[in-house]
Amino acid sequence: MRLSNGARLPMVGFGTALVKDAVVIKKALDLGYRHFDCAWFYGTEEAVGEGLADFVASGRRDELFVVSKVWNTHHRPADVRKSCEESLARLRLPSLDLLLVHWPNAWLPGSTPEAPQPDEGVTLAETWAAMEALVDEGKVRALGVSNFSIKQVEELLKTARHKPVVNQVELHPLCSQRKLVGVLRRMGVTCVAYSPLGGQSVVLPNELLDREEVTRVAQSAGKSNAQVLLKWNIQRGVPVIAKTVNPARAEENLVGMYDWKLSYEQKAALDELDRGQRFISYPWSEWADPEEGGVAKPSKAFGY
Repeated sequence: MRLSNGARLPMVGFGTALVKDAVVIKKALDLGYRHFDCAWFYGTEEAVGEGLADFVASGRRDELFVVSKVWNTHHRPADVRKSCEESLARLRLPSLDLLLVHWPNAWLPGSTPEAPQPDEGVTLAETWAAMEALVDEGKVRALGVSNFSIKQVEELLKTARHKPVVNQVELHPLCSQRKLVGVLRRMGVTCVAYSPLGGQSVVLPNELLDREEVTRVAQSAGKSNAQVLLKWNIQRGVPVIAKTVNPARAEENLVGMYDWKLSYEQKAALDELDRGQRFISYPWSEWADPEEGGVAKPSKAFGY
């Protein structure tokens, strides 16, 4: 996938939220993974950095696309810089390929997901300007967002010097967010799918991976349920982030994924599952109206 800044983003990324051992990363590299999705909040960047170290030391840094994220308690400019520098130190890298705002929510320092305290002392524009300074200094190559609505991206685009190139959001057949994906693509912002298999039951039980409809499509395609779910996003031009520490599943999620396609009927069967159902949602996350922003559909514009 070619991003609007010209960088190439591998379509299948390796999610690192569950990584506790550097060996997992080394095995992922051996399988061919080059896109590694990290975040300060995951607390796993040290293990990821250890796993990438030999590969980078061999002179192959340019093959990698490494992502990190600014957590909710780090939206103030000084904290943006500190967060990025800590991530770089743990990852053992001089620069990131992409830095995202993890959530649009700004929290006071010391807040936790269980006890978030909104930070009214910083604006998203100030957070973004601090991230832009990191691009200017060469510590970050591109910027993006995560969990943003169309309207929130539109507002950011009005003032941003370095435009966001990615919006990482939950995308799978039960939560296709077609308008978000299409409208942002026309703005030069690529949507990247997290939880493309429906999540890992960390927050809510996964009601997607083993659904009868998914199994039927998988059997007709001669693939696994996970493969057809990943292909559903890939085939519509959406890169995916799949999280696993199981080597067999990591191989299943990547190897040979570009050698086949879902038929029109198979993809249509998965399309029919859409109902806006999220698996990653928290009491503090506020989801905007999916129709807000972009061109309004007739029923909204004319009050049908």
